[in-house]
Amino acid sequence: MTTTKNSSPIVSLSSEPAVSFELKDVVIPAQSGVANVSVNLDYKAGIDNTQFRNILPVAEFVKDSLTNSRNSNEYYEIINRNVTTSLLNNSSFDFASVLDSASIKLDIAPNAGIPFAFSNTIALTPDGKTDALVSFELKDVVIPAQSSVANVSVNLDYKAGIDNTQFRNILPVAEFVKDSLTNSRNSNEYYEIINRNVTTSLLNNSSFDFASVLDSASIKLDIAPNAGIPFAFSNTIALTPDGKTDALVSFELKDVVIPAQSSVANVSVNLDYKAGIDNTQFRNILPVAEFVKDSLTNSRNPNEYYEIINRNVTTSLLNNSSFDFASVLDSASIKLDVAPNAGIPFAFSNTIALTPDGKTDALVSFELKDVVIPAQSGVANVSVSLDYKAGVDNSQFRDIIPVAEFVKDSLTNSQNPNEFYEVINRNVTEQTFSDLGLSSVLDSLSITLGVVPNSGIPFPFTNTVTITQDGITQLHGNHVLEPNSVIAGI
Repeated sequence: MTTTKNSSPIVSLSSEPAVSFELKDVVIPAQSGVANVSVNLDYKAGIDNTQFRNILPVAEFVKDSLTNSRNSNEYYEIINRNVTTSLLNNSSFDFASVLDSASIKLDIAPNAGIPFAFSNTIALTPDGKTDALVSFELKDVVIPAQSSVANVSVNLDYKAGIDNTQFRNILPVAEFVKDSLTNSRNSNEYYEIINRNVTTSLLNNSSFDFASVLDSASIKLDIAPNAGIPFAFSNTIALTPDGKTDALVSFELKDVVIPAQSSVANVSVNLDYKAGIDNTQFRNILPVAEFVKDSLTNSRNPNEYYEIINRNVTTSLLNNSSFDFASVLDSASIKLDVAPNAGIPFAFSNTIALTPDGKTDALVSFELKDVVIPAQSGVANVSVSLDYKAGVDNSQFRDIIPVAEFVKDSLTNSQNPNEFYEVINRNVTEQTFSDLGLSSVLDSLSITLGVVPNSGIPFPFTNTVTITQDGITQLHGNHVLEPNSVIAGI
């Protein structure tokens, strides 16, 4: 860091605001369907407070565009792309000058045309780059090989820039996936192997020709607790046309007692396998689950934050020689979802992710319910996420009680009715990051305001601001020096 005479350092903060809202039960005549419509506006980093847009006319434009769709030959993907493009190019909003991207997601209820839950998301940038994701879910699919039932989620991630003729009809895709799973019969195969076989067959099926239009396809099996695995379990396989495979195994243990904090938590464990592992390298999750539960229930030090308890357990899991995870995993993570209690009177979670080479990431999140925001005569549920720098030591974790109190007080003390929620949130996020000294230990701080419908905004609305320490600048008179700048004579 450079210094100047008679100056003090100024922390330069980079904030990345995102605005989201949802419109319920929007009629789409072109498909005789009804959708919940989620709109995300991802603002450019560093915009000033005057550049936020009023979302009411934006919401009206989106709703009108969808309800005016009439071409029954257009898939939802095409309808959505047309609306998203029109929104971003609408000169009255001038989004090209202030947004990195806009996206619209259509969540379609089961109907006569598509008899299962289905969603389509289109994301568009001002320079015309388009991303399209199609997802659907099949409920209660029988998997005979494991004598079980699963909810099956399928994601089709299309290549950027495909044209409207390249979207696929999802009905035969759904039928293929369901038939493949119900025809599985080998009781010696883990769910991971069954899933990989089905995903591979789907991507290689010549009648779909997905290799020419998809970046990847993924299938997630959500397995209800059963005699074989007595807890919630899921497995996701993602496959690219060039054969790269990613596998994620997750499970959840309910109501695990953590004596060190006199509390109870729901514990989610994620095992992220290395790309390209073979079928013999998947691990049996039953002893893994038992190890995690026993480690938490044996914690006894009341002076340890949840972050430290979690880090100790995650480290022990990854280093346990009987599992040999270092040879097969990219990372393991454990999330503790702690119910409100005498020590922390609000919903709180802590996630520790660890790689075999020792890199640690820690994320702490909490939610404050029904916070009054006088400046907008509104009420919001406020979600706060603290993303710690990789490799922080145990002494650097912060007590979240004063952080929560600071955020709540800052919001309830807002009084300027001329400030949008975006401005209020940005101010609070910046103050929290700087005033509490979080910049020394965090990669980022995010605050999301989930505003309930009210007279000012009559639909659910969220705004997220993420702030990072973008570097150190020096102030010299009225001139701000960039990092590594030099003043002659110093």
